[in-house]
Amino acid sequence: MASQKKGKKKKSSGSRSRAASGRSTSTTSRSTAGRSTTHNSSSTRSSSSSTRSRGRRSSASKAVEKKKRSPLKICLLLFAAAILAVVVLNLIVILYPMSSIIKAEEAKEHGEYDCIMILGCGLWDNEPSPMLKGRLDVGIALYKDGVCGKLLMSGDHSRPDYNEVMAMKMYAVNHGVPADDIYLDHAGYSTYESMKRAERIYGVKKMIVVTQKYHMYRALYDAKLAEIEAYGVCDETKYNGQLVRDAREVLARCKDFFVSMFQPNAKEMGDLISLDGYGNDTDDLYYYDESDFLEGGDPT
Repeated sequence: MASQKKGKKKKSSGSRSRAASGRSTSTTSRSTAGRSTTHNSSSTRSSSSSTRSRGRRSSASKAVEKKKRSPLKICLLLFAAAILAVVVLNLIVILYPMSSIIKAEEAKEHGEYDCIMILGCGLWDNEPSPMLKGRLDVGIALYKDGVCGKLLMSGDHSRPDYNEVMAMKMYAVNHGVPADDIYLDHAGYSTYESMKRAERIYGVKKMIVVTQKYHMYRALYDAKLAEIEAYGVCDETKYNGQLVRDAREVLARCKDFFVSMFQPNAKEMGDLISLDGYGNDTDDLYYYDESDFLEGGDPT
């Protein structure tokens, strides 16, 4: 009986040992699980923080790239605005006087004129350039057709060795126009100045303008803003280098748009010169002092 009790005691002791071992294993398992959960939570927080950090860096990088691109965008917008402004100003200068460009045979339909203005465009070896000859031929034809009995040559005579208007006059005289019917404007240094002086110095109120078509729009625009009733008859001859002239004229129209808006005086102004007098009286009305020039035409 005693031995049986001892056996039970041992068995009971073994059960307690296994129970203790189970509790220990459970505790260890819970401890390990707790540490694992803590580690995972910490890892999740670290990953989230890293993602936010990368997001902030990405946003900062995009902001820097945006700042780098913004000056280029501004430049492109300014360029586009400038192109649009040039187009608009050219359209205004072209469209405003377009209805006043007429054919030579229509010139008499608009009544009487004060003069036929021929605009200068350069000399070659002191002779009219081909384009200037074209203008002169049209103006001379209008004169001979009885459209108007007075020619006004407007061009550059800014130095002794370059007298554009006298070369124009001599060409017309050689083609049968009486010298006294030809008046010279020696200070027509630009299209605007030619029109301003025609109105202020020569008292022109109505006239025919002769030039090539690409230039005619601006010439008539300047004349109309100078309060001259002007009609244009074009030289229709085709000349080399027209693309360059067209490109230059685009900018010249923009310039004259603003100049004509404010109507400043021409560089050279003076007393009224009547077109009822004698054309030869205007031959020597140049605007420089010959003593200011050395032989050869160079300023001192």
